[in-house]
Amino acid sequence: MAGQIFLIILPVFLVIVVGLGLKQVGLLHDRLVNDLNRFVYYAALPALLFQKIATADFGSNFSFLTLAGLLAAIFLTFIFASLWTLGRKYPPVVQGAFVQASVRGNLAYVGLAVINAVFGAAGVTKAGILLGFLVPCMSIVSILALLLPWREKGQKFPVLEYLREIAFNPMFIGPVLGILWSWLRLPLPEVMAQTLHIFTGMTLPVALICTGASFSFQRFKGSAGTAILSSVIKVAFLPLLAALILFAFKVRGDDLAIATLLAGTPTATVCSILASQLRGDSELSSAIILITTCASAFTCTAILYFLKMTGNLSEILF
Repeated sequence: MAGQIFLIILPVFLVIVVGLGLKQVGLLHDRLVNDLNRFVYYAALPALLFQKIATADFGSNFSFLTLAGLLAAIFLTFIFASLWTLGRKYPPVVQGAFVQASVRGNLAYVGLAVINAVFGAAGVTKAGILLGFLVPCMSIVSILALLLPWREKGQKFPVLEYLREIAFNPMFIGPVLGILWSWLRLPLPEVMAQTLHIFTGMTLPVALICTGASFSFQRFKGSAGTAILSSVIKVAFLPLLAALILFAFKVRGDDLAIATLLAGTPTATVCSILASQLRGDSELSSAIILITTCASAFTCTAILYFLKMTGNLSEILF
């Protein structure tokens, strides 16, 4: 059973490897990867999320308890990671990177791809609605993780500018527009629906290729122990805590599985960029991104296997 589950999600991670390979042989270069990332982030993924959510019934695809349980797990993990860094007396530059990488997952690129492989379009719809709420929350958590360690150092940062970026984040706007469209029960014209279907068909493959092409082994430096610990918190502790909280909230079935998979996604690639902008350790962030992405192929398999054994996956999946 575990092998069967692993084979279902393995292609997702093999496409990431393909992206890495294309970068290594020179078919993809930094500028092209950056442009593709911008295309996926600002256009393709928001369009995909809008399409999936706008054409679905919001009421039957959204669970408040699922969202509340997931946010509670993220918040508690944020506190745990913060207290750990304080107890270990990490320098501020390491504290921010460690905490951010421990809680902010690659929800859109890897999370949606894994969920699509396991649950299909219906799962992407449910996950997309959750992303409409999670994306701004995770952005705020990232900023807090990186700024709070410097609060006693007299450092000043353009907080209002970052909050403005959150409000106009396309990964927030796309799902929110889809939620409003679905909630108002507005029809999606056939021409528009077909255009979106064609346009968004490339989204997840390109996103995965960009994930692999964005890896930088040259930046894999710093304390291996610190990077491994943060990675364990991200892909093991956080999804386990999320599953326990969601189970306590009586969330079952595919909702439990989708939320737990989102909690167990590898650290988001944007963490390294944001860390460099807000005086965090970008090299530590890059190491954690690489470790969690490699490990998540196995941790996602373990999550699905456990949920299957406990009867919380659709029988039609395996």
